[in-house]
Amino acid sequence: MRSSSARVVLAFAGAALLAGCGASSGRGTLTGGIRFVGRIPQGYTSTGYQRGLVQIVRGGKVVASAHLAQGQGYRSALSPGRYKIQTPGNTPPGSTYPPCTQGVKISAGRTVNTNVYCSFH
Repeated sequence: MRSSSARVVLAFAGAALLAGCGASSGRGTLTGGIRFVGRIPQGYTSTGYQRGLVQIVRGGKVVASAHLAQGQGYRSALSPGRYKIQTPGNTPPGSTYPPCTQGVKISAGRTVNTNVYCSFH
């Protein structure tokens, strides 16, 4: 099920990309959201994108991050290469689960839809 809700544009080193713009020359586009699998924490729904902090990491450094509201996804133009999408843990606030991560490869001129899945037991 794909969410029809608004997307959040992730910021890069102090500059924000404009929502709705295609990938810049030489860049690829990453879209997706936070999804929960298994037990759903109280205050969350079992469908759609979940709220929380999402970070895009390359070479061990956070290159973009955003706090997503319930139902929001992310969209970001990135240079080609391998990245890690992560929630750094404690999403929802007050929980103590380990960080959730998902690897992704970005290619120039292509859009990749990759969600980060968090599993609760």
